[in-house]
Amino acid sequence: MGAPWLDYPLMLHSSRMDMCKLTAEQCAYRKGHWRYWYQADHIYALNTVYFFVAFITVFAAARLAVRFCPSWLSNNRLWRKAVSAFRFLSYRGFEVKFLRWRSQSIGVILVGVAGAIFFLGMTLGPQPYYWPNTRTLSYGNSPPIATRTGWILGTKASMIASLTGVSHERLIVFHNWVGWAMMFLGLIHTFPFIIFHVWKGDMMLQWRTSVVYWTGVVALIAQAHLTFMSIPMIRDYFIATGVLYTVSFLYRHLRTYCEHGFKHRAQLSMVSEDTLKITISTNMRWKSDQHMFLRFMTLGIHSFTSHPFTICSLPSSKLVSEPSKLVFLVSPRGGTTGRLASLARKQPNISVPVLLDGPYGGLKSKHLHEFDQSLVVAGGGGAGFTLPFILDWLRSRNRTVSGEDTKPKKQMDVVIATRDSHLVKWFAEELNEILTEFPEQANTDGLRINVFLTGPTDASESSTNSLAIEEEKGAISSAKDTPEVTSRIQLNVSTGRPNLQSIVQTTTQDPETTVGISVCGPASMLGEVQNEAAAAQLRILNSKEGSKEVYLYSEMFS
Repeated sequence: MGAPWLDYPLMLHSSRMDMCKLTAEQCAYRKGHWRYWYQADHIYALNTVYFFVAFITVFAAARLAVRFCPSWLSNNRLWRKAVSAFRFLSYRGFEVKFLRWRSQSIGVILVGVAGAIFFLGMTLGPQPYYWPNTRTLSYGNSPPIATRTGWILGTKASMIASLTGVSHERLIVFHNWVGWAMMFLGLIHTFPFIIFHVWKGDMMLQWRTSVVYWTGVVALIAQAHLTFMSIPMIRDYFIATGVLYTVSFLYRHLRTYCEHGFKHRAQLSMVSEDTLKITISTNMRWKSDQHMFLRFMTLGIHSFTSHPFTICSLPSSKLVSEPSKLVFLVSPRGGTTGRLASLARKQPNISVPVLLDGPYGGLKSKHLHEFDQSLVVAGGGGAGFTLPFILDWLRSRNRTVSGEDTKPKKQMDVVIATRDSHLVKWFAEELNEILTEFPEQANTDGLRINVFLTGPTDASESSTNSLAIEEEKGAISSAKDTPEVTSRIQLNVSTGRPNLQSIVQTTTQDPETTVGISVCGPASMLGEVQNEAAAAQLRILNSKEGSKEVYLYSEMFS
């Protein structure tokens, strides 16, 4: 019995020299375009690479076209319809209510279908699946179907966020689907070899003497483990470990240490019973709707884990050298956020060391303040998500040249749905913090904020269906324990759930206007807004009355 080991001398590639000893007709059959073993890498592996590159190129080109599109083209009706068609495919999804499941968007599904057709076509289309070998005639020991799936399997690729403009968290679905495709191809690659050698009668000999079977089984087991552990229901209860996780773990640690260092500290405070505020002084820069991974160094074993948090502030508008405040408003649950909230309750404004990783994500199109009308929707614990957009919009409205506004009159509507009855108080406090940046005569015309309390309320709260920030008194009328807000901002508070369908329809109905929408909330909220944004794209495509451009950015927040 031989021992599996490497053959010597080692070669970085195998020879393409083919000494066919069959008849001329049999050799010609063996060298068929889709069957020839010595050129299988060129036929299958390269075509698979071309497939991935083609998709990346299309999305990268689309991103660059939108980003650097000249104004004369962006105002062209045909161009706007083309953009709306792509956005409709990106926004429209389907919901199966009795399963409490929402599909990916039509565009994502189409990409998945294209990949499935390609892989199945390349795998099952060419014939034969097995060589027509006999006991006296052998075309080869590698079944053609196993050969081609092996080369396709070896080309697993990741889409490039920097080229396509799609952030890492939005590529997870593609990474997951490609993983399942690789698992499927791996099984098709493996079983034909087993079937062939069982037919040949030397399966046990191959297992004992051939290193490829040993390494192949190990790789297949590892791949199966990672693939099945990626199923959400399983992933929620198990943590996949192994070499790949370790390498990723070390990489993220090194990046965190080298990019932002060890100097940062986080100040923790409870702004309400259900909301934790985390404030970090830093010189870094970031944009609206970006998030950071934070690792708190005072939580024992949890100091080795990092967690994503949406940034609820913007960098200082003054000198770059002046420190800015990273602010995170978090709804404490269990685990890390629960422990942080416990520290904040015991020692208000406690300062703890923290490591930063990021920022990531954010709007890939133009800023919301560049649209004629802006709509920001937040639900659950995502109310803080709206604050950077409000600040960015106010800064835009109050940029002056020789004392005159440089922007035409624009409008922003903010819609917040929450079960937290204390939100209005801390939200007004955060508005106070924002407004300290602007003079008393700051222009806030066009900014409207609507808060919908969806949870149980007491008598004093339910009796007030509409709260307004009064211009003269500078206080929220009839709002118990709500701080003074010296601004002309309209803040309406209502009980019940917002009619998001109606809100989006109203926002997108004004003719010849551009609309930017950003939403952060649970899946049901995202579904409502995405479907209405998709409906607006159809109106643009059909030249019906309404806004000439509608852009949507959505972010899941449970």
